[in-house]
Amino acid sequence: MTLSQDLKIQMVREMRYIAGELDGTHPMGYKNYIFSGAHAMTNRILNLAFDEEFILLHSVLSTTHAGIQTRINAIAAGQEKIIGIPVELFNTIAEALTGLANAIESDEPIIEPLKRIAVAGYVTTGNGYYLYKKGLLRLLK
Repeated sequence: MTLSQDLKIQMVREMRYIAGELDGTHPMGYKNYIFSGAHAMTNRILNLAFDEEFILLHSVLSTTHAGIQTRINAIAAGQEKIIGIPVELFNTIAEALTGLANAIESDEPIIEPLKRIAVAGYVTTGNGYYLYKKGLLRLLK
């Protein structure tokens, strides 16, 4: 990933801030609102310093956010009584965002934290939740 030092610092700072806000004291809707800042920051940086890895990063972050929001909305509307949101979902995302910040800061591959974020988002789908309930899909490791 090719980022100037200034952009790297901004990205790392934002990811760490978001990760810190995803603790257990905030409501789920707030947590997902804060999480939306991750793909928003990625998009801003993508516009300043194009990098193909950032397209992958933005795609995973925005898709995960949208999937979680869809599930939150369905639950709030009373349309979803079966598929829940695991309590450890946002802790998993927080850990992965911290891993992402560390990888970006040290110029290491971002694929492992990205996979964790993608898996966290997948658990909010019907099949993902099924796999989670069966114990095949694990969030915190």
